Amino acid sequence: QLVRDGRGTRMVTVRTGIDYTDRVNEWARARVSELERDGIHGYVLKSSSPSCGLEGPGLFAAVLMTSIPTLPVIDEKRLEDPAQRAEFVRQVIARRDSERV
Repeated sequence: QLVRDGRGTRMVTVRTGIDYTDRVNEWARARVSELERDGIHGYVLKSSSPSCGLEGPGLFAAVLMTSIPTLPVIDEKRLEDPAQRAEFVRQVIARRDSERV
């Protein structure tokens, strides 16, 4: 679960209290670097996830959106809405097309 304290947002297991924040952040930075090298044009996140949720945001989502602020992102719940889905697809295509130039 995500816990907010004086150090910021932490990812801590519910039963044992083990703090995985540093490990998850390290993994997230490495993964986002890989995604940037691969030239991604958009990303779908898992809703309400401690790592990927947009609201909060989750640890991975925060690293992703900070590192690539212009990257279109959406979660799977918002994809269910036709208008939001269409806007996300429009943004992904626009990003792809702008990088071809």
